[in-house]
Amino acid sequence: MPLNVKTLSRLRGIVEQSCENPPQEIPRPSVVVISKDGEELFAHVAGKRGLTSQENMSLDSAFWIASCTKILVGLACMQHIEKGMLRLDERTQVEQLCPELKQLKVLRPDVKGLGTDPSLPALPGEGWEYGPGIDWDGVALERATGLKLNNYL
Repeated sequence: MPLNVKTLSRLRGIVEQSCENPPQEIPRPSVVVISKDGEELFAHVAGKRGLTSQENMSLDSAFWIASCTKILVGLACMQHIEKGMLRLDERTQVEQLCPELKQLKVLRPDVKGLGTDPSLPALPGEGWEYGPGIDWDGVALERATGLKLNNYL
């Protein structure tokens, strides 16, 4: 269902107002609202492309978003779980989508080649490490949808 003219005008005003006196460390906005059915309801950009740039923002402006891709992949997976297209907790489907994961039996203690030192790399709450789980979620999503992850996101 499309948004009414009053709502669209109000949203544009909010986006534009956010550029009037922004804190220097906050980039300018690019806002797109999509319905649960995938319909674009609103798209608007305001301001310049970067903090020191004079180039106008556009809907095609690309940005480095670093670890925020994990959030996007998680949301995309949840959308497909809601639709019943993806079942990441079902071993059979995961193995069909990612047959490479069947080979993870090499992580068994007797064949992985790792030592038996039980010490932790850091105490709980004092360190972190990346894990490959979200990467495999992205691979499963690509294979379930037939789309490259960057095109889907």
